[in-house]
Amino acid sequence: MKDVEGTCSGRHGFAVAITGAESIGKGLIRNGTVLVTFLVRCQCIVFRPFKGEILGAGVTMVNKMGFLAEAGAVQIFCLIPDDMELQTGDLPSYTTSDGSVKIQKDCELWLKIIGTQVDVTEIEKARREVGKQRADKHPVEAM
Repeated sequence: MKDVEGTCSGRHGFAVAITGAESIGKGLIRNGTVLVTFLVRCQCIVFRPFKGEILGAGVTMVNKMGFLAEAGAVQIFCLIPDDMELQTGDLPSYTTSDGSVKIQKDCELWLKIIGTQVDVTEIEKARREVGKQRADKHPVEAM
């Protein structure tokens, strides 16, 4: 059952932790081996963001297209809002014209999920989310 924890399915999301086994089916002997396979139905805690959900996230990368953030095991790409400009340099960031809001690597903020996509080509089958910065556009002070 440890093989299930940390995996991702498009239907259920990330399996964070298994909390119990509901049923264990009859064993099926695998031909040519001494191994037996069992169908196990289990209960688990999952993390599956939904469209419209607001999540706290940490920024991991800033580039000219927007920025990447992480909320738990989920990577979120955010297009930059129209009222912000890219500031290049040693630590790229997006800032508002009055300088009141600054988004850079390692800052924390609130994001609203506007769409989801499962990327099955990645080794970890990571679930990628498409987000946008919440309407108030203020980084989170503490989470």
